[in-house]
Amino acid sequence: MTTTLALAARLRALPDDKLTSLLRARPVRRAGVSDFFDLAEALLDPESVQRALAPSTGRGWPPSRCSARWTAP
Repeated sequence: MTTTLALAARLRALPDDKLTSLLRARPVRRAGVSDFFDLAEALLDPESVQRALAPSTGRGWPPSRCSARWTAP
């Protein structure tokens, strides 16, 4: 809950143009989003995070399904 509140506060502080850019880059479900807290919850939803990460890995999340493997130094 603390993370959601912190994100909601940061979203609220964003200028309109930055918030618009964020939502264009990171679409979320529209149903049930009526304030910054709802928007923060939607952005932090595990499925939303997975969709956001999928293009960067090429295969989705979790990393165990990615082609690159991390090894300790």
